[in-house]
Amino acid sequence: MASKPMKPTKVERAEKRKPVSDPSEPRDVELVEQDDAVIGRALFWSGIVALGVLLCVGGVVAWRYSQLDEPEIRETRLELPKVRNVSQIEVPEVRWVNITEEAGITFEHENGSYGEKL
Repeated sequence: MASKPMKPTKVERAEKRKPVSDPSEPRDVELVEQDDAVIGRALFWSGIVALGVLLCVGGVVAWRYSQLDEPEIRETRLELPKVRNVSQIEVPEVRWVNITEEAGITFEHENGSYGEKL
């Protein structure tokens, strides 16, 4: 039985590849004015297409909005409110008691409207 040949490892495959250029050499990139012209034309036509799409969408929305029926206006007869018969309410007598000292609260609020804070 013959053994199968082994697949090359990732390292071996990487070593077999030839670099496109020598990384130690500086790359000369030529900037051509024609490249800017191509980009400008692409930007112009992209803007035209975007404007066309916006106009189409706006037209469809405006057409759909114009097709809506006006809401039906119903007028109702207004009546004055009726006065209820309410018995007299008795307000309970409430006694206010200062319990701060009994509760152990010694804080006194100073709002600054008098004294040395002016």
